[in-house]
Amino acid sequence: MSKLCEFKEKNYPFIVLFIVALVAHLLFPLSWGDDAIFASRVEAMGFEQFISGSARPLTDSLTYVFSKWPSLWRLLNPVVLTVFAFVTSRLLSCENKKVQNTIICCSIIYPTIIVVDAGFVATTVNYLWSVTCGFLCLIPLKAALENKKVSWYWVLPCLPLLLYATNMQQMSVLLAAVFFLGILFLAIAKRKFNLCITLEFLITCAGLFYSYYLNMFGNNNRMERETKRYFPNFAELNIFEKAELGFSSTFFGLTMNAHFALVAFLIFSGLLAFFVFKKKSKLYSKIIAVFPFVFSLVFGILSLVPRDLIKGLTFFTGELKNFKMTKAIYSFNPVADILFIIICLCVIYSLFVLLKNKKTVAVCVIILALGLMTRMLMGFSPTVWASGHRTFFLMFMAFIAVSIIVINENERLLPKIKKVNTR
Repeated sequence: MSKLCEFKEKNYPFIVLFIVALVAHLLFPLSWGDDAIFASRVEAMGFEQFISGSARPLTDSLTYVFSKWPSLWRLLNPVVLTVFAFVTSRLLSCENKKVQNTIICCSIIYPTIIVVDAGFVATTVNYLWSVTCGFLCLIPLKAALENKKVSWYWVLPCLPLLLYATNMQQMSVLLAAVFFLGILFLAIAKRKFNLCITLEFLITCAGLFYSYYLNMFGNNNRMERETKRYFPNFAELNIFEKAELGFSSTFFGLTMNAHFALVAFLIFSGLLAFFVFKKKSKLYSKIIAVFPFVFSLVFGILSLVPRDLIKGLTFFTGELKNFKMTKAIYSFNPVADILFIIICLCVIYSLFVLLKNKKTVAVCVIILALGLMTRMLMGFSPTVWASGHRTFFLMFMAFIAVSIIVINENERLLPKIKKVNTR
């Protein structure tokens, strides 16, 4: 009986999340953005014609189904959202599961809201569903790293789930990197070979290559159409310029544009600064920790001010125009990149201060680096500015994961919050 009560207490946030999500989904309007476009296409096209030439055949297949029967999406998407929260919790290893689950269920609402900036059905099927499938496939890897066995019901669905997850390019690259690092760690540190993880890695690489091939050489070349519409000189950029574009556009969104991404980074950097202020008395540590938060706050406010009033701070004016979806142009600005690198170093320093175990610091840095990598990939797409803030989805999840790890190790610095949660 006590175990049953404990189980209910730990999983209560997931139950609440599902009920709230279900009620909300029954009320969502599905007649705007891409949802309206796809609904009209479904009426005029058959299934084969709808997905013909698609670079994301699996996700577009579900888009077709849900555009034809939207009520089915209203019922299934709350389930996927709840599974997403549950799996995110499963991938993290914190002592206070109740606090962890509550934070996850509350915090993932933010990135999942941002995902729908182009329509509910279209974007959730592409982002939320793909990431959920990908995270489910990471369960066997986590078990292998902890020297645990995974039940067959976790391993068996990995094949179809991986195939679906790799339809999202950001997710496929993330999975390939994580599986590769996992295989490398198991081989070097534990001298083990895991067939399941290796198979998942090979499937991910195959899906990634197939997705790339369809994007670049498929019928109705999407890359060519988007280049003409959003970024006319995109083809002229070399690989280094595209990587820099991915880096600078990411940090511009996080620190210099008053919108969803900046709010997420403000919360994350503010949390780190708060704990450093509570834990350390040295002034230089506090200055380093608070710099990312202050920088983002100041420049976020300045982005709301008309450009002619801040002529001395016009080094990011071009990026602001690009973010507003005019015809994008590329311009390299080393000053902005240096500032962004300093912000990265400040965040890493804060993690070193707050986390005793340096292996945990390394894990957090890797999580943030992988999140940054997924957004930097947009530098290789002509829609780097046009795709909106949904492309930050995995970056937001990295912020959430690292925040939970930091809170778990510094919970003693939050006596009031801890007291409320234990009543």
